[in-house]
Amino acid sequence: MALPVQEIRGDVYINGNLQAKTQTYPATSIANADIAAAAAIAASKLEHRHNIMYSQESDTQVPSDATYPIFNCYGATGTTVAFEAGSVTPCTVTRTVTVDLLKNGVSVLAAAIVLDVGNAARTPEAAVVDTSAIADGDLLEIDIAKAGAAGDYAKGLYCTVVINEDASP
Repeated sequence: MALPVQEIRGDVYINGNLQAKTQTYPATSIANADIAAAAAIAASKLEHRHNIMYSQESDTQVPSDATYPIFNCYGATGTTVAFEAGSVTPCTVTRTVTVDLLKNGVSVLAAAIVLDVGNAARTPEAAVVDTSAIADGDLLEIDIAKAGAAGDYAKGLYCTVVINEDASP
């Protein structure tokens, strides 16, 4: 015969160790402040934030159109949080540089970033991430395309992608 569930209403103080066969904590009952700095939580139980930067030399014009692999997801799942691109020196006249973020060869942005004469030096432009989910084995790439007939292309192109990645599978 099962014992009836006992309910204690009000506060309880235990001056000593509390042991239980099992324990269920409400979803919001343990916060960051409740975890000791020396808790030594294994990396396999954490979410990892990656700030990944692709850059070219500051005095170098953007080379020919190219695609560069920048991140291979190893965690079980993850999220692309943000993407931005800019240049040390902006394009001039009619030249443009288009920068896109691809996952497994397909754009994840609502629209690629277009750097042109209107951009400020060393001021990145943010993109809207349209497809943020990533999973083990997904490859993120930066796709760069140049256009325009007159002027100089941007120099010192840089891109940053921010990713939250769950622990490895």
